[in-house]
Amino acid sequence: MKSIYQISTFAEWVFNKCKGPRLTTSDIDFDIFKERIKTFGKTDHAEIERIMSSIENHIIGAPREYIVDFVDDDKSVFEASNLKIRGQAMRGRPDLVLRHRTKDYLIIVERKTTRQRRPINLEETARGNWLNIQAQLWCYSHLDRWRDAAGVTLVGEIWVHHERLLTRAIDPLVWFKTDPRHQDDCRALFRRYRDSLDCIEG
Repeated sequence: MKSIYQISTFAEWVFNKCKGPRLTTSDIDFDIFKERIKTFGKTDHAEIERIMSSIENHIIGAPREYIVDFVDDDKSVFEASNLKIRGQAMRGRPDLVLRHRTKDYLIIVERKTTRQRRPINLEETARGNWLNIQAQLWCYSHLDRWRDAAGVTLVGEIWVHHERLLTRAIDPLVWFKTDPRHQDDCRALFRRYRDSLDCIEG
């Protein structure tokens, strides 16, 4: 059973509370892609360029100006000390964090997969139907290690997994930490999550 203090648990709670058409997605948890992820920015700068080319209208600078600051290693745990449940900090780790070489600017990436091979309904790709990913990325942007960055772009990628092959399902979903609506929406969801747990405890 997942801990209530895990950011991914909060994201699952948001998913279950969402309404409207949605794809069923999961975290990337199979070896072939995780091994590939671990090379991002270490041996394969082409992956950084791929990400940048898909969100070029939402970032500062060029791909060569970024380096990998963190990639999911299956063991690191980071805390968000300003996001607490019952006095304990939320915790988790993002899939990938890119840092600008000279500016105080980050890109945080979360990847999800779906095994649904049917055509994707356009309604399912509406931004409002991805509140779980938005909320998860919002939490990551508040992790103590990165929360003081001057600028943060949050990127959600949806991939289709079929027979050990991965293809991107839709264009990346993009949010900005500085966007007041993004902050208000996610903070409201977090309060609802916290209050729901307080009710259970009571």
